[in-house]
Amino acid sequence: MCGGIFWEELEKASIHEFLVYKYDLPLTKVRQRITAEVISPELSGILNVEVGHPVFHIERITYTFENPVTSVEYIIPDEMAFEDTFEPNETPSDK
Repeated sequence: MCGGIFWEELEKASIHEFLVYKYDLPLTKVRQRITAEVISPELSGILNVEVGHPVFHIERITYTFENPVTSVEYIIPDEMAFEDTFEPNETPSDK
C-alpha cells in the first residue's frame, strides 16, 4: 500500500503524515495495548536497568479501515514519562 515510505525523509514529517497526505491512506482505527511488566534479561542490558526492573510495554497498530499499516512497540522504564499525540482527521490546512 505504501512501499515508498522506506525512502521518505522522516526527519521532515512523521510516518503518519506521509501515510495520510502523500499516500492518501486514511488512518481510521488504532489498537493499543499497555501493560506493566518486569524487564526481560535480553532488554535489561539495552536499557541499562537491572533484570526484573518494572517497565511499561506498549504495543500499537494503526489501521486504514481493516488493513494494518503501522505497528509500534515501546518498552519504557517506569521512571520515564511518555506522551504521544496524533490526530488522524487533521488536514494540512489545520496546521
